Amino acid sequence: MSDTERACVICGAELPRYPASRKTCSADCRARLNYMRWRANRHAAAERKREARLAQGGRLCVECGKPLPPDANVQAKICSDACRRQRTLRLTHERGERQAERARAERAERALRTVRVKITDLRTGEVRWEDRPLIPYNASPGQEYAKRRERLLEQERRNAAAINAVLGPGEE
Repeated sequence: MSDTERACVICGAELPRYPASRKTCSADCRARLNYMRWRANRHAAAERKREARLAQGGRLCVECGKPLPPDANVQAKICSDACRRQRTLRLTHERGERQAERARAERAERALRTVRVKITDLRTGEVRWEDRPLIPYNASPGQEYAKRRERLLEQERRNAAAINAVLGPGEE
């Protein structure tokens, strides 16, 4: 191979003179070169992350406040399994308290619109309590008719009194 001839960076085979930017002799060598570059970049990025984590200083456990190990995952927030269990219990308890508070508020709101009723199943004898909607008092249709009739009669009496006042009694 002379000085003007170039060699494949992977297998060492002779490369044609043109194109001058070519570094590999075949598609297989090009794929191998790309893989090697990808791997080198990946390892370099991992090393930069590791150095940045070490330079960042100690991250602290969100549960106990102790420093996390330097080799801990970037997203790690907890130092040990004991802290993880403790945090899970605490978060579960807090979530339960929030749900209970929401349920209390819902019951208080519902209490304004419902009445608690004791129901006994006659077949099984089972007793349970239910919240039933509080239905505002509505008169039956017969009562509504009687009220309407009374209002009309009252209106007729007032009209008759007005006529009698103008015309005098007995002249209708």
